[in-house]
Amino acid sequence: MVLIVGGRSQGKLDFARSLFPGIKESEIGDGRTDSLPVLQSSKVLTHYEALVRRRLSEGQDSAVWTDEYLKVCPEAVIISDEIGSGIIPLEPFEEEWRESTGRLLCALAQRSESFYRVICGMGQRLK
Repeated sequence: MVLIVGGRSQGKLDFARSLFPGIKESEIGDGRTDSLPVLQSSKVLTHYEALVRRRLSEGQDSAVWTDEYLKVCPEAVIISDEIGSGIIPLEPFEEEWRESTGRLLCALAQRSESFYRVICGMGQRLK
């Protein structure tokens, strides 16, 4: 599994496409909008942070889903916005979402074969 993180609109998906030129549009799942079955069959999962938010709002455990996803697609590319920097949210749900996403991304970084951070379209390999 490859993990790519970075700020919003920093070119993470384009960077993933440069690493893996064979990625087809049909292989890319969007955590903001796609259903779980569609995401489960996607080789590239964008907006992982949004998927965590959706699952959390439904009272579901994203860690369990992520483990199942990686069993089906161990060569996955997971792309997530960094959401932990900035103002500490006042709303308890927002804080819980950031905490959950941060912990899940830490676990994914440990499990990953390679891990990149993208800023202004430029990727830096961290692992």
